[in-house]
Amino acid sequence: MKSKKYLLIAFSILVAIQLWVPVQMIWHKEKVLKNGATIKFRTAPVDPVDAFRGRYIDLNFDNELTRYKIVQKWKSGSPVLVYLRPDQQGFAHIDTVSQEKIPDKNLYIKAKMHYINYDKGIVEIEYPFNRFYMEEHKAPKAEQVYREQSRKEPLSTYAVLKILDGDAVIKDVIIGSNSVLDLP
Repeated sequence: MKSKKYLLIAFSILVAIQLWVPVQMIWHKEKVLKNGATIKFRTAPVDPVDAFRGRYIDLNFDNELTRYKIVQKWKSGSPVLVYLRPDQQGFAHIDTVSQEKIPDKNLYIKAKMHYINYDKGIVEIEYPFNRFYMEEHKAPKAEQVYREQSRKEPLSTYAVLKILDGDAVIKDVIIGSNSVLDLP
């Protein structure tokens, strides 16, 4: 009888931990969305499907946001802090990339060096976000809107991010002047 009691306590602790981890992750993302600074990343979306992860918009960021001139010897895969500066329209530009925190700068994203080309003196940056998950029926509609508008005019497509203490969450994706969240 005593062993069943301990087994029940151990099981309850295990269940509590399994619930606490996703709740903690959700709470952290919501905190970034609520308190983070807003910045825009220029992008071009596509509409892939993943049987395990569902529908999402795959975000390919502008080269200006993924490439940086090498200023020191870095290793591929190393963590970096990408410090950003917004232009007048709120679009992000890389200010500097560092492996250490810069005290007087607070608009940064934790990322990693994806690929280093020493011949060209360029490092490619990999951000911890490149997909915007959405409702099953909205992802094909977002792709359709993107294709239709890109035929008509030069298209401005971008992701709206919230950034707080190096963490970033994609809040929305804008295609032309349409939010993918508002698609029918």
